[in-house]
Amino acid sequence: MVRSLMHAQLSLSLVCLVFALAVTASFPMLVAVLPHLDHTEVFGLPLALIALGAGIYPVILIIGFFYNHQASRLEKKFTSLVQHVDGPFVDG
Repeated sequence: MVRSLMHAQLSLSLVCLVFALAVTASFPMLVAVLPHLDHTEVFGLPLALIALGAGIYPVILIIGFFYNHQASRLEKKFTSLVQHVDGPFVDG
């Protein structure tokens, strides 16, 4: 049972890592495809910086919250399965 929990957590970690890397890698590709992004300014800030702060970082945060929620759900599910197999835990 512990191996299945470890496998599920590893799978979740890899999925989140792939999404985070894809989002992070998309920024340099976006700047390469649209070179004027480096030189355009909005409110005195480069548009590339605004795209980074308003586009990429929130997505990374959402991936982090998703990972945290799913990992907690996996641990609760594992704990309930262990308690069901072993019976209720009685301290004493």
